Amino acid sequence: MSPKGDYPEPSFPELVQAASFEMPSAEYARRAIADTGAGYTYFRYGNPTVRRLEEKLAQLEGGEDAVCLSSGMAAIGALLISAHLEGSRLILASRLYGGTTSLVRELIVPLGATVHTFDPTSPDSLAGLLAKESRPALVLVESPANPTLELADIAALANLCHQRGATLAVDSTFATPVLQQPLGLGADYVVHSLTKFISGHGQVGGGAIVARRRLTDPIRRRFVEVFGATLDPFAAWLTLSGLITLPLRMERACGTAKEVASFLAGHPRVNKVNYPFLPDHPQHELARRQMRWGGALIAFEVKGGKEAAEQVVEGLRLIRHRLTLGDAESSILHPASTSHYALSPEERQALGISEGLLRLSVGVEPAGELISDLDQALSRLD
Repeated sequence: MSPKGDYPEPSFPELVQAASFEMPSAEYARRAIADTGAGYTYFRYGNPTVRRLEEKLAQLEGGEDAVCLSSGMAAIGALLISAHLEGSRLILASRLYGGTTSLVRELIVPLGATVHTFDPTSPDSLAGLLAKESRPALVLVESPANPTLELADIAALANLCHQRGATLAVDSTFATPVLQQPLGLGADYVVHSLTKFISGHGQVGGGAIVARRRLTDPIRRRFVEVFGATLDPFAAWLTLSGLITLPLRMERACGTAKEVASFLAGHPRVNKVNYPFLPDHPQHELARRQMRWGGALIAFEVKGGKEAAEQVVEGLRLIRHRLTLGDAESSILHPASTSHYALSPEERQALGISEGLLRLSVGVEPAGELISDLDQALSRLD
């Protein structure tokens, strides 16, 4: 399997955990009382290791600027709240991570933000919302979406946004810069949870916003320097280390995921499989147009609802039940009772999150071992 086009390989010849023993990661000595000019002073106001990570993420996404924060949710929250403070409407895809929905309901709306939702698979539904009001808007989509892996046509949505003076942000956590570069498709912002594939080893909590132009200064000031949602320098160091193997891990995991998805699609105990690079997936052509490979995540629905899903999860021996994703080790979860538990059953059903839906994050294990584990767990349903 070879990538389409060139992918810049990260290289960190001077990678360190902190700048030096004389320049630690939390605070830095000044030469004089009046020394308030350029340079590092305190970790909330900048750290050389965090700044190195921001520069690399901007490079990999083809952007001009990036800011790292303490978590993926901090990054999403900073982007949405900043847009609200600057007078923008918020137009959000109806298919979002459950934590993002909770953030909007419990914090963004109480702050007085105007929030609308649209179907990200239908650009016409966004066009209607953009036409209703002249005030600028920030539009947020996930592609692929959590947990159903539905895609948004990023180029089409970006074109609509720019016609109406709106900006488009894409949560590309599931794709990483290896598979997809939304800024090159017209998006204005890319958001990542660094906790997932980018760090890749379950050791880091972090988030990032990458901008097509230099747009992140207000976010950095408000949420890193003032609010303190600051990425820990050691977490930045670990994430930089993870970036080195990101292309290798993603190529291996994506190749394996396609094999596993094909197996699941033919299994008699599986109702349906959502994996965008399967030839019969309804968004297959869009996936091939805007993604390099199909991704390392598979959403599949087992026959028998929640009870059957529980039996499968409990029967797995190699694949672990974990709430996160994107590690080198494969993991699985039941979205209806974990990532999207805060939604009502009716809301989940409308989004395609059934009681039998499972989300599998494929790691670097051999495809045969994962298929064997899934097969023996599914056989318990016979």
